Amino acid sequence: MSDFERARVIALNLLPGVGATSGESAVRQAAEIAVGAVASQSPDATVDLEALIRELEANVTVVIDGASTLVDDASDHEPWLPDRRASTEWNFTRRYQRFLKEQKGWALATLNQSDALTDEILGLLEDPGRPGRWDRRGMVVGEVQSGKTSNYIEMICKAADAGYKFIVVLTGMTNSLRAQAQLR
Repeated sequence: MSDFERARVIALNLLPGVGATSGESAVRQAAEIAVGAVASQSPDATVDLEALIRELEANVTVVIDGASTLVDDASDHEPWLPDRRASTEWNFTRRYQRFLKEQKGWALATLNQSDALTDEILGLLEDPGRPGRWDRRGMVVGEVQSGKTSNYIEMICKAADAGYKFIVVLTGMTNSLRAQAQLR
């Protein structure tokens, strides 16, 4: 990992809860602390402070627009997620969120919005431990570059953590779209 990347990860970890409303001073302060931390670990390290600030500002001001969920018939649905949330080990989900934060530079506020949205969607699915026959399905729809892939990857992680054993993902109508989704 380069000195710049180490400083970026440190700075992102110093910015919990930062989102579109955060001021430039919080980003600058986190960047300065991160550059200092990297320099103290490696005296010959060189990190461009202004480039780091620009990178952080680009990442921590991402806003997820409101999402909509459509439910056809929920009369047979039994709410389950609130009761199971605390007792479930969200290993795949935590690892994916750490990847988004540390490798992709997602801000914590963006991660929290995505987490809440995927919780809402997962809660609309059925408890994988519910006995008997039941049928619940979901679909992610959105504009180009709107976060569909990250949304359904997080959903796959949460579904696996919650106990789903069989997950089917249908993506695109062309091989290039399927290949793109599979690579992600």
